[in-house]
Amino acid sequence: MSTMVKQENQNVWPYAIWPPVILNIGAILLIGGMYAFRYAASAGSTFAVVEIGYGQIQFALSILIIIVEWFFALLLIIRYNKSGASIWGLFSRDGRIFRFRWGPAILLFIAVNAVWIIYILYLSARMPDLSYHDMNPFQISLFLLLMPITAAFTEELIWRGHIITGFELRGKKPRFALVISAASFALIHGVFFPDKVLVTFLLGLIMGYYYQRERSLVPLMITHWLLDLWSFGVFY
Repeated sequence: MSTMVKQENQNVWPYAIWPPVILNIGAILLIGGMYAFRYAASAGSTFAVVEIGYGQIQFALSILIIIVEWFFALLLIIRYNKSGASIWGLFSRDGRIFRFRWGPAILLFIAVNAVWIIYILYLSARMPDLSYHDMNPFQISLFLLLMPITAAFTEELIWRGHIITGFELRGKKPRFALVISAASFALIHGVFFPDKVLVTFLLGLIMGYYYQRERSLVPLMITHWLLDLWSFGVFY
C-alpha cells in the first residue's frame, strides 16, 4: 500500500466510533422529538395531534444520515489532501479505479442482494404495514436521489476503504480490521433494531472481505447503490 495512504492511518478509530454514536443519539432525539410533538395534545398542549407515518420518520432520519455521513466523508477527504495523500489510493491497489475482476464483483453483488432480499421478506412478514406511502413526491424524489448515492459513496469510502486499510496499516490483523469495520458499519444502522444490526453486520463482513481480497471500491459502491435503490423503492 502506498505511503501516501499510510500518512492517514492514525485517524481510524474516530471514524469507527463517532459516526455510530452521533447517528444513534441523533436518531433517538429526532424520533423522540417527533413523538413528543405527536402526543403533545394529550398533555393539554395547543398543538394539534399529528399522525407520523413510517415515511416521515424515515425521511427525517435520512436527512440526518446524509448530513452526518457527508460530513465525515468530506472531513476524511480534506485530511488526506492536507497530508499530501491521495484518497484515490483507497479505491484501487494499482490506481486504476474502474478496472476490477468481474467474477468476484458479480459474486459480491449476488451475495449481498441475496442476504438483503431474505431480510426484506422477513421484515415484510413481521411488519406488513411498513411503507413510505406518506412521503410526498418531493420527499420521495429527494430520498431516492440522495440516500442511495450517499450510502454507496460515503459508507464504502469510510467503512471499507479507510477503516479497513487504516487498521491494517497500523499492524492489526486483517480479521480484526474486518470485524471492527463490520461492527461499526452495523451500528450506524441503529442500535434499536437488533435484527437489522445483525444483518448489516453480516453484509459488512461480506463487503469487507471482498475489499480485503480485491482492493476495489467501485464494485462495492455500485452494489450498495443498487441495493439501496431497489429496497427503498419496495417500501415506497
